[in-house]
Amino acid sequence: MDVNQEINRIILKYHLDKYYPSFREKQGDKNKCFSNFIPWEDDYYDYIDSEDIDGLVGLQGLKEQRDIIVLESIRCLCELKGDIAAEKRKEYLERLFFLAIYKRNFLLAEEVFDELQQDFGTEMDIKEAWREINAIIERMKIELKNRKYEDIVSIWIDAVSYADRKEIPYLEELGKADHTISFSNAYTVTPYTNPTLLLMTTGKKRIDDQSDSIKRIDENNSETIALLKNKGYSCKFLGAYWKRIDNLYRGEREHYIYAPCSEMLWDMACHLLDASQPAFILTHIFSETHFPCLSMNQKTRSDHEKNVRGVRRLQGRQEVDRQLRYYMDFLGTSATKLFFSDHGDDWSSIDVFHTVLEVQGKNFERENIKEIFSYGKFPELFRQVILDKRINKPALISDYAEVQEIPLYNKNLIKDYIRKKFIISSVDVWGYRGVIDRDYVYLYYRESDGTKRELLMKNGCEDCFRKMCIPGYSYICNEEAVPYYREIVKGKPMADIQDEKFKYSRYLQKAAENAIPKHAHKMELLRELFSSLPAHGIAFRGGGLDNRRIFFFYKKELQGVEYIIDRSEDCQCSGLDIPIIPVEDIGKYPIHTILLSSKKFAEEFRKEAMDYPAYIQVVDVYQYLEENGIIEKYPFYYFQPDEEDYDVGFPFDD
Repeated sequence: MDVNQEINRIILKYHLDKYYPSFREKQGDKNKCFSNFIPWEDDYYDYIDSEDIDGLVGLQGLKEQRDIIVLESIRCLCELKGDIAAEKRKEYLERLFFLAIYKRNFLLAEEVFDELQQDFGTEMDIKEAWREINAIIERMKIELKNRKYEDIVSIWIDAVSYADRKEIPYLEELGKADHTISFSNAYTVTPYTNPTLLLMTTGKKRIDDQSDSIKRIDENNSETIALLKNKGYSCKFLGAYWKRIDNLYRGEREHYIYAPCSEMLWDMACHLLDASQPAFILTHIFSETHFPCLSMNQKTRSDHEKNVRGVRRLQGRQEVDRQLRYYMDFLGTSATKLFFSDHGDDWSSIDVFHTVLEVQGKNFERENIKEIFSYGKFPELFRQVILDKRINKPALISDYAEVQEIPLYNKNLIKDYIRKKFIISSVDVWGYRGVIDRDYVYLYYRESDGTKRELLMKNGCEDCFRKMCIPGYSYICNEEAVPYYREIVKGKPMADIQDEKFKYSRYLQKAAENAIPKHAHKMELLRELFSSLPAHGIAFRGGGLDNRRIFFFYKKELQGVEYIIDRSEDCQCSGLDIPIIPVEDIGKYPIHTILLSSKKFAEEFRKEAMDYPAYIQVVDVYQYLEENGIIEKYPFYYFQPDEEDYDVGFPFDD
C-alpha cells in the first residue's frame, strides 16, 4: 500500500491543511517533501540565537537547508507557551496537528489531538482524520512485524559522542538489552560526516587513500554495497547528506538536510514495507543532534530564553529518543539493527572521536566489547552482519585506533578566518595523524618549516585537546610513553600541502607562521613568571577553565599551588585534587600568594583583591602580560594572531 498517498488523501479529505492553502498546489510529485509550501519569513531567525546565526554558513544556506516546516512547528509551539486568546490557541493547535502529521511525527500529533479534545471538544473532521491515520499506522506495524526477511536497519545519529549517549536514554538502555553487542570504545578516524561515510562504505581514509577524490559510491568501489547486492538485498541510504551515494542506492523521496527524524524514520519504515526482498537501510538522523539542533520538540526562542542553545540541544536529543522508541517498535524480531554516530558535537574535546556503536539482532548474545574498535574496521563489521549474522570479535578489535585529518581547505571558511581574525589551532592549519588507545590520545602534526609538533594527553582527560594544539607548541603529558606512539605514525604520510586542493590553506598557514613568535614569547614569559613563585602557599582565585588550563600547561612550574579559591566545590578545577576553599576563609589557611588569572572575571577579582590581607602577594597574570607588551583579547591559552598577522594577501575578490 502507498501509505504516503493515503495519509495525504486524508489531509486533503478533512482539510487539515486549511491554514496552508499552497499545500494542495504542491501535490504533483509524491516523491518530494514539499516544505516550500510555507514561504520563508525572517522572523524564523527569532528561534535561533544571534550567536548561532554568526556560525551558520549564511542566510541563504539557512533558508535552503533548514526545513521550514520544522521552524513553523517551533513557532507554533512557542506561541502556545505564551498567554494567547482561546481562538488563537485553537488555531495554533490545528496548525501544529497538520504539520505533525505531514512530517510523520505521530507522537506530537497525538499530544496536540488530546489537547484539542480536552480544551475545545475536537471537531468531527479531526477525530475522523486521526482515526483513519491510526488505522494506517496499525496496518503498517502488523505488516512490518510479520516480515520474514533478515533486514538490516542502520540508524546513523549525527554528532553524538559516547559520553553524550545518556542524553538519548534509548541508546543507554539498548546497550544493556538482550541480543545487543555494545562497543564502548569505538573511535571514528576523521570526526566529520562525509569522510566517515566514505570510510564505512569504501574502506578509504582521508589522508592514506585520498578518499575525498571519490565522487560516486557504488558497488564498484564499495565492498559493502557489492556484498549486499550479491546477497540479494535491496540497499538504500536515506538522507539528503549522501550526495556521493549513487542514485540507485538513495531513497526515492527527497528530504532537506535538516529534515526531522520522524520523517526520516517513517521513510525507513516505508522502504521496508515496499521491499519484496531482504533490505539494508541506512537512515541519517541529523537535524535534532547537529548544530543548530532544530527539532519539532523545541519550545524556546532566543528573545525569551536563557541558554537557548543548550536547551535546544537537549530538547533535540530528547526528540530523537522518543522517535526511536516509537519507530523501532515497528520492526519485527528478524531485523538486525545498528545504531552509531560519526563524531561528537564538542569540537574542543577528545570525545569528538569517541562514538556510539550498538548492534542488536536475534543471533547475538549480549556483550560489552571494551577493546578498541576503529571505524576503519566498519566494512568488516558490515561483512560479518551481512554474511555471518554474528560478530567475530578478534577480527574487529585493535590495540589502538588511528585518526587523521587534513588541513582546513574550504575557501569560504578560510576567508572567514582571515577576514574576522578568528583564533586558530594546528588542527585547522596543518591537520594531523594520531593514535587513540585506552590510555592516551596522541596527535602529530608537521608545520610548514618541517618542525614536528605533538600532543599526548590521557584518554578521558576532561580538558580540550583542540586548545592544546597550538601552532609552534607541543604538549606531552608523559615523556616515557610518547616514543611508542611516535613509532606507530613514523613514516606515514601527512596531507600534501602543495596539492592544489590546499591552495587556500597556505594563506592560513602563513597567518599562523606570522603569529608563532609572539605566542612562543608569551608562553615563555608565563613560564618565567610561574617559575619565580614560591614552592608552597599559592592559591588560584577562581576554579574556572582559565585556571584549569594554566595548571594544565604549567603544572611543573606551579607545584606550589595548594588551594583553589572558589564559591563552588564542583568548579572546573575540582578534578585537580587541590582543596577548594571559599573566599571568606582565605585568612584561615597559610596562603601568601594569590594568582589572578581568570580573563572573564579579571575586573571583579581585581576589586576583590584590594581587601585581601596585606601580607598576601597578588600576582595578576594579564596585567603582567600587558606590562610586557602583550594585550590579550581572549584567555591566554588561545593562539591569537594580531590583525597584521592576517595580512597574507588572501584573494578575497576571486
